[in-house]
Amino acid sequence: AGKLPPALAMNSSLTTRSGLYVGVEFYGNWSRYARLSSDLYMELLPSLGVSRRDGYDIECFITRHAEGEEAGDRRYRVRYFIPVTLSAAGLRSDSGSGSGPVPGRS
Repeated sequence: AGKLPPALAMNSSLTTRSGLYVGVEFYGNWSRYARLSSDLYMELLPSLGVSRRDGYDIECFITRHAEGEEAGDRRYRVRYFIPVTLSAAGLRSDSGSGSGPVPGRS
């Protein structure tokens, strides 16, 4: 008891490209989480004036709360990050600059 499976016990890492990411924190049930990426891509990104760029979405599962016996009652807290580029007026984020100011924008 208490021993991690080998896949979880070994050290692992993921290297991603630097650049601008949009991050959101989600708290809710699994069926709502299943719709999250669609909501982010179709609603949030356009409203922010950004577009998805090449790279990996990053999902960090923080906690799972068993608020009930049924799977539908369980709640999850997840941090979700999407690699983006500025799309307004054809501007692009500098992949090495993080989220600093963009020249020419006020």
